[in-house]
Amino acid sequence: MLQSDEKKLILVDSNAAWRVHPASIKQCYLLRKFGIEHKPDITAGEASDLIGKAIHEQERKKAEKKLAKLQRGETPTKRGRRASA
Repeated sequence: MLQSDEKKLILVDSNAAWRVHPASIKQCYLLRKFGIEHKPDITAGEASDLIGKAIHEQERKKAEKKLAKLQRGETPTKRGRRASA
């Protein structure tokens, strides 16, 4: 399956051998970080799909927040920088 994004083009092989292996420690960490509940025997493929959706949702919310600021006439600032007074 081919998934596309404005900035990225990602080839996802739903039959790749690694997808049936148990989720990695890092994947389990990311699932916890995003607050995603999952079964203890989750596969790497299932974890990858859930993490990908969570990252996409996080990026979508960030873009919506930025757009809302622009629509209100506010100047978006970079993280860690203050707007000039």
